[in-house]
Amino acid sequence: MSHSKLEVEDEEKRQQRIGNLLEHLNSSSSPKNTSSGAVSPTFDFGDRKTYPVDPPSELLARIQDFLPRLKAENDSLTQRIRDNPSSNLGLGVLETRPKHSHSDDDGPESESASEDSSSLSTSSAESDSEDVSNSDSSSGSSMRIEAIATRPIKPLPRRAA
Repeated sequence: MSHSKLEVEDEEKRQQRIGNLLEHLNSSSSPKNTSSGAVSPTFDFGDRKTYPVDPPSELLARIQDFLPRLKAENDSLTQRIRDNPSSNLGLGVLETRPKHSHSDDDGPESESASEDSSSLSTSSAESDSEDVSNSDSSSGSSMRIEAIATRPIKPLPRRAA
């Protein structure tokens, strides 16, 4: 079994070796740059004449016809809103959500949840009325949270005493 020593170069030799490598790289790449800069590759692109291109007149005519009609319709709509402000109910955007199956819930809870979901789907205005009892509104709010959830939430495991 022969023992060989690991050669360790000192800092000066390392700097000299790296300097020599960089000089070698610079000297080998500089003639390529000067030669490629002086002589460009020749490729025949064919005849490079340009000619004027007419705009698509049919498209421009359609746009020029459409824009005044759009402005007239917008003006008409604005006038109708001013004349009949009761048509602007301010309801916003209707958002419907799919009904989730409550197959993994317990029996009584699933029945009350299905009743809550049917009452929620009938009208959003009913939830704002004053005749709804507090128990319905609290269960309705829990149903809303449940309807927003994207996946069923499983209960936490019970701790051993």
